[in-house]
Amino acid sequence: MTYDMAIQPIFINAAPPAEASTACRTDVSVIIPVHNEEENLEPLYEQTSQALTALGRTWELIVIDDGANDFS
Repeated sequence: MTYDMAIQPIFINAAPPAEASTACRTDVSVIIPVHNEEENLEPLYEQTSQALTALGRTWELIVIDDGANDFS
C-alpha cells in the first residue's frame, strides 16, 4: 500500500481486551508531534484522514503540541 503524502501513519497493533466492544476499538492510531506548524495543520489533517479512511479501519489522529510559539 502506498500513500500520496509525506506522512506515514504509525500503526499500533494491540488486541483489545476480550470484553471490549468492537464499537470502542481503534484499529489505527497516528501520533504526530507539531512545532510551529499552524499553516500545515489543515492539509496535514486532510491528507492523513483521507489515507486512514481509505484503509477501511477505525482510526484516531493524535496531534501533540511540541512547545510551539503559534496556534499549532
